[in-house]
Amino acid sequence: MEAYQHGRARRQPPALLRWGATPNRPDATGVFRGLTTDTTREDIARATVEGILCSMRDAMVALENATQQEKKRVLLIGGGAKSKAIRTIAPAIFGVDLLVPEPGEYVAMGAARQVLPPAWATASTPHHDTVARYEERRDLTEGW
Repeated sequence: MEAYQHGRARRQPPALLRWGATPNRPDATGVFRGLTTDTTREDIARATVEGILCSMRDAMVALENATQQEKKRVLLIGGGAKSKAIRTIAPAIFGVDLLVPEPGEYVAMGAARQVLPPAWATASTPHHDTVARYEERRDLTEGW
């Protein structure tokens, strides 16, 4: 990031395009575009952060379009919230205020909350003997 704060941004910086695999493209890989002999580690680091944040922005735009709800701010939690680079670059990518709460186990608490039993009564579910059905089918196909 330092290189961009000291005037090197006059040239086209490298960009990380479509980083990582997605469920519908499990073999996809990222591509760095714009690399030159002048490219530094800092350039690569910034391009990586920008690529990650731009992918997140794409997901947010898709969510906005699907829900017809415009985002007003972004709440940054998890490991990325600890990154100074992410906290510095994210507001420009997202175009809204970035809120970073005090460090905590927000992701773990959210996951734990999702597995809690619901606060309302649920209808009983009929018991299916899945194991017995599986064993029966397994035995039928044992010699295959």
